[in-house]
Amino acid sequence: MRRNDWVTLADLGSFHFRHQKYDEAEKDFRAVVALVPDSPLQHRNLGGVYIEMGRFMDAERELLKSIELAATPSAYSNLGALYIYLGRYPDAIVALNKAIQLPSAQLATNYKVWGNLADAYRYTPDE
Repeated sequence: MRRNDWVTLADLGSFHFRHQKYDEAEKDFRAVVALVPDSPLQHRNLGGVYIEMGRFMDAERELLKSIELAATPSAYSNLGALYIYLGRYPDAIVALNKAIQLPSAQLATNYKVWGNLADAYRYTPDE
């Protein structure tokens, strides 16, 4: 009933993502991005869907777009996690270090960012 309301579509995309219905989540978030193309959050969400779908190049494109629009710890964290999946550990270190350098009230307790950074260092022989 509200197919052109981006907030409703984003909520639906999040619902589908949480229920591992990635094809539907992709469709929802693509529609959201079409409605609000300058939303870094929605590009980050679409990038997260693409990671789960194994579409890593699409994920990287969306995450970089999110960062271009507004660099946030969560966007850099997702990009770092993507680079870990791809075995691009030095790139992951760069992205995750950027995540921890940006101000965020929740970052100090975000164990995922710190854990991903530790993994990236662990898998980089010279670090």
